[in-house]
Amino acid sequence: MVSVISRIIIPALMLIGNYDYTFPYETSVWPFYNFLAANDKELKINETDHYVPQNEMIKEVLAWCDK
Repeated sequence: MVSVISRIIIPALMLIGNYDYTFPYETSVWPFYNFLAANDKELKINETDHYVPQNEMIKEVLAWCDK
């Protein structure tokens, strides 16, 4: 899996919940984010569980697309 992630070079936006027990930040999200080869990558952490609220997701995605 690491060999595949390290070849991703397209811009990447990751929206996660800080209290996600399915994919914990320290063991899943952070390593995945660090292995991304994209120069334009951003990690947004929300104070939620696994699901980021739809209104927050829309706001972040639109802001990401605008830049």
